[in-house]
Amino acid sequence: MSLRRPAKIQPENFEFNSLSLDAANNIVSKYPKGKQQSAVMALLYIAQRQNDNWIPLVAMKYIAKFLDMPYIKVYEVATFYSMFNLSPVGKYFIQVCTTTPCMIRGAGKLVEACKEKISENESELLPGKNCSWDGSRMFRRLRHCSNDAN
Repeated sequence: MSLRRPAKIQPENFEFNSLSLDAANNIVSKYPKGKQQSAVMALLYIAQRQNDNWIPLVAMKYIAKFLDMPYIKVYEVATFYSMFNLSPVGKYFIQVCTTTPCMIRGAGKLVEACKEKISENESELLPGKNCSWDGSRMFRRLRHCSNDAN
């Protein structure tokens, strides 16, 4: 598994818009008193959706204050789960699993196709910021690649 790093260029501020704030308050209200921090994944998802499918560091800090929890705890969750993008991605974002079982099954051909059709480099946006790809890690999905018989 590769090290996941936040984007070098970060926005200076972030806050939920009214729609996201309503959704966040609704989610947090469903948790028992003292357990609201358990909503961190849902709030990260809301922030990512609001921010063109990636989560800047200021959004993580905003969520930490919103949930009254240490920033590092939000950062740990955001960097652990591959569903959270730490840098800008295209509208069309292709993820290719590059673990050994997937590479044996042909993932290398998918990586080459991405390099040819999208960008030579992973996580690099095309000029129109339309499409990007990532092939640096295993992604959470319904089936586990080492157990997949097909």
